[in-house]
Amino acid sequence: MSEGAARVPHVNHQMLRHLQDTNTLVSFSSDFKKLPSNESRVTSVYNLMEGCGMLPVVMQDGKSNHRSDEMREMGNYAYKTKNARVSHEFYTKSLVYAEIGTDNVSLAYANRSAVLFENGLYRECLKDIEMALKNNYPERLIPKLVVRKRKAQNLVSKQEPVDYLTPVPSIPPQDQNPLIQSASNSVRIEHSPTMGRHVVATKTIEPGEIIAIEKSFCHVLIDQLYTHCHHCLKLCYTLFPCCNCTQALFCSETCQNEANSAYHQYECPILLTILSLELEHRLMHLRLTILVRDWYSKLDQCKIKQGEIYRSDRYEEIRNLEANTAKRSVSDLFNRSVHCAALYHVLSSATSFFKERDEQFEKGFKELLLFHMQAGPCNFHEIAELKSSDGCVAKKEIGAAALPFLSMFNHSCCPNITRYGYGTTVIAVAIERINAGDQCFDNYGSHHAITAKSERKDKLRKQYLFDCACIACVNNYPLYQNLEKLYNAEYGLTWRELEMMQSGGLVSAKKVLKEMVRKINMVCEFKPNKTLGELQEVLKQCLFIFETIKTPI
Repeated sequence: MSEGAARVPHVNHQMLRHLQDTNTLVSFSSDFKKLPSNESRVTSVYNLMEGCGMLPVVMQDGKSNHRSDEMREMGNYAYKTKNARVSHEFYTKSLVYAEIGTDNVSLAYANRSAVLFENGLYRECLKDIEMALKNNYPERLIPKLVVRKRKAQNLVSKQEPVDYLTPVPSIPPQDQNPLIQSASNSVRIEHSPTMGRHVVATKTIEPGEIIAIEKSFCHVLIDQLYTHCHHCLKLCYTLFPCCNCTQALFCSETCQNEANSAYHQYECPILLTILSLELEHRLMHLRLTILVRDWYSKLDQCKIKQGEIYRSDRYEEIRNLEANTAKRSVSDLFNRSVHCAALYHVLSSATSFFKERDEQFEKGFKELLLFHMQAGPCNFHEIAELKSSDGCVAKKEIGAAALPFLSMFNHSCCPNITRYGYGTTVIAVAIERINAGDQCFDNYGSHHAITAKSERKDKLRKQYLFDCACIACVNNYPLYQNLEKLYNAEYGLTWRELEMMQSGGLVSAKKVLKEMVRKINMVCEFKPNKTLGELQEVLKQCLFIFETIKTPI
């Protein structure tokens, strides 16, 4: 989320202080604990907030030429000091705040076009010039803009595309899973009382082999607001803002129209308020709940039938994810219910979402919003992006996504798969040989090589509500520095392989990947060992290179 909203005291702290000050904490907790549904929990907390006058106030978002002028001046300073990234960001901010129909709009586009030209983005430069001219760019300044346009037109054929180093992979038709939409036929979903639903190999899976390619059902941008589309999350240097708010920018009219139809018409008036309440981490849950509004009146029908294809593009799979409600404390459910009540209030008071809707619709919204707030932390995934600029590669988390099939993978502190992504599409890949009948394990952020067992178990218990009993925990696998290294020269990394990886080149990465697959197969049987860990890290680095975007800014 962006700047622009003053932070207010966290709503949870306000409610807890009120219950303590009125000596009603124990009695309310006792009554709250007995409530039978998510909807009743949210309604109970909402009534409490309303009764004590603690429902949040909706902040008014809007355009401001004064603010736009400030951003343009800061952009001018950064441009003069040749800081392309900062100047581009400030010119985009100037566009965000510019009042519709004023010179500020065209000035922002024209200034941004200069940054794009200087950094070899000639197509993007021409696009911004066109937008500046369409928005009544001051006549006295047009000759200078025309000169830039001609230069960009002459150079546009030499421009390199801003895209991933490799195209998004796909699973060949003959290898597609007949029962899982996004998976290969090398896996199946099984269920057991102790493991729940989980993913098992149906045949031998080799290191580097793709297991699944899943496009998110729902996603949200949580960072990089001024370089990534609010709707599709793609990198774009010519974003244009929503006409009404200062929090959403789009890469195309198609994305803008799709977003407005699906959710943004309701998010738009309240995004700044969500930011001020420090609830931006709940935007994913809110957007998902808004998207599936047609389900509110038929939640009892939201089931996956026996033998049905497990799909990534429908809501039934999301609704049937584990929320762990019974394992949650009263405090946990209360805090989430406070967030739900606050979001319900601002949505109902500042938008038309509940207009001409019946009581069942409102109950369905509350039920699903609190469900998503419980299921999300256990199942949703981050969206990260790798950028290469000036020879440096940096990984940045930019968003979050609901990925129904990837949520089926259980955790291990010594995983046998890894994930990498192309925007809202995430790929699961084996990092060691997985034999038929073996479970495929992801890692939820706690790896035995870098985190002590007690710390891992505490973290997993707190966020995911389970006591880890993976092979690394049961057998007390040591930290990386204490692992045994295999000194057979045939197993380890060579200087040539390390040099090839350090070059960061795509050709080198493809060659090294093949060698890593061969060597990992040789050392897997001695697991755990330091050599295997090193080889797996290089394999993952190869995959990261594949998804890297070369960026000029």
